[in-house]
Amino acid sequence: MPAVDCTRRWGCRFLLVLALGVPCLSAGCGDGGTQPAPVEPVQQKKVQEYLGNYRQQMVEANKAKAKAKVSDAQKKSP
Repeated sequence: MPAVDCTRRWGCRFLLVLALGVPCLSAGCGDGGTQPAPVEPVQQKKVQEYLGNYRQQMVEANKAKAKAKVSDAQKKSP
């Protein structure tokens, strides 16, 4: 029975990690930054206005759907 050479296995694993890890780190995948990208105040205000209006529209649409379901259920009941 041939003896198992563990150093050769570790060398292959090390080369694999090195081959995959170095390009990832050089591309900026592993910097661990938690800061969001900066946003201009004018753009931030536009987004807040749009999303605030969008939220109100969705609330109104959901209320209308709920009323329609209730009225349909009342029409179907005997």
